Amino acid sequence: MSTNPTQTDSAATPAQFQAGTIREWYPLDDELYSLKGKELAFMQAQTAIEDEQELKQHIVSVTREAYAVFPFPCIRRFNHLNGSAEYWALGHKLFRSTPASFPASFIAGDAFNSEHLAVVPPLYETTSELAPDLSALTSLKPLHGHVAAIHASSFFHLFDEEKQVHIAQALGGLLSPLPGSIILGSHAAGHEKGSQVHKVGPDGGNGSFTFFFHSPESWTELWDGQVFKKGTVKVETRLVEYAAGPSGEMVYFLQWCVTRL
Repeated sequence: MSTNPTQTDSAATPAQFQAGTIREWYPLDDELYSLKGKELAFMQAQTAIEDEQELKQHIVSVTREAYAVFPFPCIRRFNHLNGSAEYWALGHKLFRSTPASFPASFIAGDAFNSEHLAVVPPLYETTSELAPDLSALTSLKPLHGHVAAIHASSFFHLFDEEKQVHIAQALGGLLSPLPGSIILGSHAAGHEKGSQVHKVGPDGGNGSFTFFFHSPESWTELWDGQVFKKGTVKVETRLVEYAAGPSGEMVYFLQWCVTRL
């Protein structure tokens, strides 16, 4: 699955966007590490590491391994996502879990391949169909109408508007019709819906990428009316000022939750 936003007006060649070059532009920075409150307590409980400095050293060490696989920005920001089999294994290492203690499966696939994840209308009534055996799944299609909770972060903004609608409809079809079933996540967004250009490189002189960002209002309209029948879900959003990007531009993230009523 391609997750590259549209590259525009770039003086850089494709080779310049290889992982090694990106690591040179945006090296890991331990100062970006910030763990406190509930997040700190969760990681202490999961890793059995109570000492905060020791915990930081553990997390930074695994982060460096993940960044060596590929320097995704979410890894540099310590927002660890298990996006490939390598990251899945590192996730176990980070949380000090094992396939036995946390028996979840990694199912690789193309989110735009209908054989893996099809766009189907969401269910509005429960059925007698039994949920599939998760350990036997090779695609997400059998999960239609069976999933109680879906987490999708740092994901939607990688695609244009049309593909964001496609993914939203595909995920919506997986969600159980039972009240309280939720889809939640966060991603880059803006105060207004539309395309935004972000420069590449520490000084912004290595080209640019164009992203399509939703606003809180357009994101609400997408889920309540397009993906689901209007009035059948509750959409909660919060646009937060995340941080200045490497080139100085301000980055906003939309935190959101869609709950079936």
